[in-house]
Amino acid sequence: MPHLASGAVSSIGVLREGPLHAAVKAMLAAPGDRLEVPVGRFVIDLVRADGELVEVQTGGFAPLGAKLDALLDRHRFRLVYPVAAERRIVRLDEHGEVLSIRRSPKRGTAVDVFDS
Repeated sequence: MPHLASGAVSSIGVLREGPLHAAVKAMLAAPGDRLEVPVGRFVIDLVRADGELVEVQTGGFAPLGAKLDALLDRHRFRLVYPVAAERRIVRLDEHGEVLSIRRSPKRGTAVDVFDS
């Protein structure tokens, strides 16, 4: 579970957090960064040691409107949206057993961000 600067443990926002969101956040975190930090009336995924706010978004952007509107004027803000560069197609039988795995010909690009 993420630790705050005070040493307290927070579960704000992590109960509904998916594995991709958690993995990206963990990958981005550097020494001195804080996770799940209250800033005003919002909780920010990661606050860098230099004060930059980092928000990881794995779904649509509409829910971020109020947060961005409230914070962009006073803070440096980085929005991270992961795009799968490679995908795998997994075929399962009726019992959930893996029949085959292959690479998808579809490749992720920066343009995919605008499809969310």
